[in-house]
Amino acid sequence: MKHTTLGALYPADAVGADRDTGTWYRVSLQDRSASGLKSGTTGRVTKTGLEPQVGMQAD
Repeated sequence: MKHTTLGALYPADAVGADRDTGTWYRVSLQDRSASGLKSGTTGRVTKTGLEPQVGMQAD
């Protein structure tokens, strides 16, 4: 199976992970990425390439 690289993610890029497939997560960008990928772009990232962040929103 051939895979295409869509672009790069940087530490400040926020993604939401919705599916765990072994060593990969399916992710969607929450905002435009530092490399220029559009908000909402979906792709896969290795588990070692992500750092979990917990956030809270104050009312």
